[in-house]
Amino acid sequence: MENKICDFCLEEGKGLFRQPKRLEDDHFVCTSCAKKIESYDLPLEYDLFQVLVTADRSMREMIMNTWMEHHDIDKMISRYFPKCDIPLHHKECCINVVPSAIYVDKTLIPTEKTVHTIQQITHKQIVNLPTSENGVRVEGTLVETNAALYFLSEYFINTHRLSTIATDCLDESEIHVVDKGKMFSYEVDHSDLFFIRYTLYHLLTIAKEQKKQNLIYLTSDNTMTLTPGIYRVPKNIKSGTYYINPVENAHLSIRDAAGRVLNGGKGRVHIDDGSVLEVTGKYEFRFHERLENEDDLR
Repeated sequence: MENKICDFCLEEGKGLFRQPKRLEDDHFVCTSCAKKIESYDLPLEYDLFQVLVTADRSMREMIMNTWMEHHDIDKMISRYFPKCDIPLHHKECCINVVPSAIYVDKTLIPTEKTVHTIQQITHKQIVNLPTSENGVRVEGTLVETNAALYFLSEYFINTHRLSTIATDCLDESEIHVVDKGKMFSYEVDHSDLFFIRYTLYHLLTIAKEQKKQNLIYLTSDNTMTLTPGIYRVPKNIKSGTYYINPVENAHLSIRDAAGRVLNGGKGRVHIDDGSVLEVTGKYEFRFHERLENEDDLR
């Protein structure tokens, strides 16, 4: 008898009764990988998310990049990030929608019901109730877009910048946010899948933007200007320290290799290999010199 190999963990079956079973798409899956895939409520089939949740954490981004090399980018975006059922603000794209809950101080919960779509949220609807050790459990929906993280519940709404999410946390039962010195802990099933989707979305967006041939050009011997788009380090620009300056109300967002997000402004910034830069408008990057009264970003 020839031992079969699991297409997910690549382990060879042992003995007559411990062979991987054949799926409808003719791939093989062992009992261990099948249980793990089903624990994420994913269909038992050979597809990207199934491969990612059974892979080692350190291998996941490499698997995503390899998958993208062999699949159409637009089709991947359409398949893995379909249009959200919750109306969003203009130009917002949905990355994650998951059931969630948070423990909050009961006395701080508003008595009137709030809006139920992100599109309706304005500053006055944002309450931002932090986690309370002796609080009551409030169920809701955690929604992550390319602009913010939202917790929608019947009586209150929390809204956070993406840079406040603790992306390096290994706790797979909660999403942790530290916002203005306050802790927000949102219960979720499999936070690692939440962050897998976050990383994949940005990699796909980068690949799509690169098709448009984002422009980087020298405006002087010392200044490089980035036009609107998404850039990878060191593929598009070299790692190092730059002195940055927005042009025409441009915005810069930098996600480092660990997933931490830094919102750029004006000043000095150090960019490491593996970082991703998202630029709106135009941004000037100076190689040398430093203007007076500029603050360090980090």
